[in-house]
Amino acid sequence: MNAISSPAAQPATVIAIHDPEPFLKHAVGSIVFWSLSKEPIQLSALVAALTSEGSSATPPEPPSDIVALHRACLAVAKILKLDLHGRERGKWALVSRPTLEGEGSDHQKLAYPVEATAELRDDGALNLTGSDRFLELLAAEYGTQRGVIASQDIGSWLCRKLQALDAVSLRPTGGFYFLPQPSVGKWEKLTRALKKVSKHSVFSLPAMKSAGAVEAILQAITNDTETACEKIGEEIPTAGKRALEARQKTTEELLARASKYESLLGMKLEGLREVLNKTRQAVATAMLMASSGDETS
Repeated sequence: MNAISSPAAQPATVIAIHDPEPFLKHAVGSIVFWSLSKEPIQLSALVAALTSEGSSATPPEPPSDIVALHRACLAVAKILKLDLHGRERGKWALVSRPTLEGEGSDHQKLAYPVEATAELRDDGALNLTGSDRFLELLAAEYGTQRGVIASQDIGSWLCRKLQALDAVSLRPTGGFYFLPQPSVGKWEKLTRALKKVSKHSVFSLPAMKSAGAVEAILQAITNDTETACEKIGEEIPTAGKRALEARQKTTEELLARASKYESLLGMKLEGLREVLNKTRQAVATAMLMASSGDETS
């Protein structure tokens, strides 16, 4: 059966590659982004998946007790169709629909009947009031929330992992990142593990060494490095000795990353090196002054 071509047909915008290996050999890295599900995942399941994939990535930290209690209160409020009101840090009240007090008088006001309260004390213990049903639901939800990772936790975790893998954001607001080729293998192990235990979708597109790609990557690493150096410069006047040592380590890491990108792109990043060297000199001067102050005190 012969194909019928139409003069009005639009040109194809997707190209299928049957053997991607030769194509991927010329990639300088990957463009990565994700779409996160609202469903939380079990931290223990993610840890097991990372191990099975041979990933050395440190898993996300479990939520703090105060975050777990807040999320538990939100879940119980939804189940019981109540509103959640925050009182102070670590204290919440579940209230029913407001009622009008003093109706017919000149001093009418809305009252919010408190059905239950939850408080995380300084010693880590829970202080709960309310019906037996509330206490049972909250205890169960609190136990659950301490072992699950919410989507916002995963988003922050992915950003930290990318930073550790020398990736740079392609947009000031984030969302799309360039990951250099030497780190792609580690990232793929991590994302395969995440996909095993969640409905989160992480995408990766090979980035070729074209003029447009090089321009975008250069702009991204330039913006990222300059922003980091500006932040260090702002912190120097008030930083102590240990903080200055940490800033010095950061500049060394940024310089090492610049070297990796020079090898990847096959060009010298003289502008970045100049910015980094000035920042390193400023940190070194501040450290010298801090040391002199210690000796004279």
